[in-house]
Parts: sequence; C-alpha cells; structure tokens
Amino acid sequence: MCIRDSDRAVKYLDNENFPKALKALKTYTKSQPNDADGWNLYGYTSRKMGKFDKAKVYYDKALEIDPNHDILIHQNEKIAKVIQENIHFLENAGNVLES
Repeated sequence: MCIRDSDRAVKYLDNENFPKALKALKTYTKSQPNDADGWNLYGYTSRKMGKFDKAKVYYDKALEIDPNHDILIHQNEKIAKVIQENIHFLENAGNVLES
C-alpha cells in the first residue's frame, strides 16, 4: 500500500495536482519514515504550493536520513534562499510602512 501512495503522488506531481500529491506524500512518509526520497518529494510539493517553511522541514528531514543526497542538498539551499528573500522582502515592507 505504501508504494501505491508514492506512485500516486508521482502521478499527481506529473499532473501538477499538488494538493493531492501532498496528501499522498503525507500518508507515504508516515508509513515509510526513513525514505529520504519520499521526504524530498514532500518538500518539493510543499515548495511548489508556497509552503516554504514546511518544505524546509521536510528537506531537513530527508537530509537527516541521507546527508549526502546531492539533490536534497541543492533543494535545501534553494529553499533557504527563498526563505531569506521572503524575510528580506518583509523587512523592507515593514520599513516602508513605518516611513
């Protein structure tokens, strides 16, 4: 059953149906908590939905499992950059509002 959740998630991702992919990956990662690729897909899907904080958590979890996973290292750097850009944007917006 857990493999089916993974396959289902990939099909949803192929069709850019991120909400359904997220649901399938939630089920998959609960049943296969040591699968770094599953957590990577969970992070990717969360990132595509704009849930950057969650994506970072899922990428970090995947890196805990497989710290040498090249794709995960790249994705984690990407999401950290996006989060930093969002923080910078919000800080600038706050400065403009205070002016």
